[in-house]
Amino acid sequence: LKEKQMAYLLATNQEEKAGEVLEERGERDKALTLYMKANKPGRAARLALKTSSLLQNEDLVSRIISLLVRSELYELAGDLAQKTNQLDIAMKFYKKGNSFSRAIEIARVVSPDEVTILEEEWGDFLVQKRQLDASISHYIEAGATNKALDAAMGAKQYRKAVQIVKVLDDSVEIKKYAAELSEHLSNSGDIDTAEDLLLRAEMYKEAIEMLNKHNKWEKSFDIAEQYLEKDEMSELFMDVALKLEQEKKYRDAEKVYITTGQHDLAINMYKN
Repeated sequence: LKEKQMAYLLATNQEEKAGEVLEERGERDKALTLYMKANKPGRAARLALKTSSLLQNEDLVSRIISLLVRSELYELAGDLAQKTNQLDIAMKFYKKGNSFSRAIEIARVVSPDEVTILEEEWGDFLVQKRQLDASISHYIEAGATNKALDAAMGAKQYRKAVQIVKVLDDSVEIKKYAAELSEHLSNSGDIDTAEDLLLRAEMYKEAIEMLNKHNKWEKSFDIAEQYLEKDEMSELFMDVALKLEQEKKYRDAEKVYITTGQHDLAINMYKN
């Protein structure tokens, strides 16, 4: 009956089913041959991985790996290569199959220098998949802080973005997101961090305007005095004071006038 069953399956081109039957019977080498004939390299690989005698056949393993690569089953190809101690090849297959955690695991042993490269590539892969939040930690591990900042801002992870900005020295890169980040921080009540961020981005006027908006006149005047021309500074603060006067915020307008040394204007405002 077994012979008839096998003859029927082979005559009707059911090699995969025939392979299953042989695998159940324990005839694993014959089963593997049929899986390969049926163009099922995945099944062949999984069978080989749990059969030590098959793994010892280098030619067979090489043929299975070739079929897996042709079918773009890179992770399984990596598993086979790793199981047969071909670690460099396994790492390449894992990388090609976007199995970065497995590739990094091997890289730590055989090629530590490649770990940071793989971490960055993992981050790039996650960004392509629109998993920006997940990519941040990989970019940080890779030391790709600019990419980490881009990902954090794209994911609206402002707190992470602030932490990343704190270790950045590139004022151009900081400037790219300083306005958006400082607005978020100041609206959350963290005026000091928002101010520091704008100053590091060399956005002095924006820092002054942000501080004025939150009634931090003395601080904004100090910045203006340090970084702006006298005419520009005077014009900026006069505009602020006049606006406050028009809005009948006399106490705030007074503070601006006094801070900038325009006592007469403050007196005239109250007279008016």
